[in-house]
Amino acid sequence: MSTRAREAGFSLVELLVSMLVLLLVLMVTNGLLVESLRIFSNSGRELREPGTELALRLLREDLHASAPIYNLDHPLDPTYFALDCRRPERTESWEMDGNRLVRRTYDADGLLLGTRPMLDGMVTFEWWTPIPGLVQVRLVRRRPAGASALRVATAVWKSAGDELEAAQIVAASRLAWGAP
Repeated sequence: MSTRAREAGFSLVELLVSMLVLLLVLMVTNGLLVESLRIFSNSGRELREPGTELALRLLREDLHASAPIYNLDHPLDPTYFALDCRRPERTESWEMDGNRLVRRTYDADGLLLGTRPMLDGMVTFEWWTPIPGLVQVRLVRRRPAGASALRVATAVWKSAGDELEAAQIVAASRLAWGAP
């Protein structure tokens, strides 16, 4: 009976090994949980603001593919009227329409082909050309409802107070300055 009583439980070594295995499993699970929460929070932001990243990417592409107009009189003064991105075959015009930033597309003859709303809740859309061939754009909008004040570190939008956020884009044209 005495040998059976000694074999009834776990030894200290067995308990330590099982605790070590459990610790390793928890560490791996914790890493997966943290990564899934990060992905979930990013996808939630993208669902709330589906066109934000697209709008900024299109604006950058339009600036790269166009010949910006250089303001010789006041190159560093922000301009609040439409930003025309002229290409040989069409012109993309970015402008405010009430509190919405829209992108209008015109053909080579100046005929309006379409208007696409890009960003809602806009407060300011301003741009300037610090040097020929370079355009700097500043966008200020109201923070979307439900959006966290703490954004993902790679987000282009930065907090500009309690209710506003701002984005800054600097883009150089791939075309020579003064080209049509």
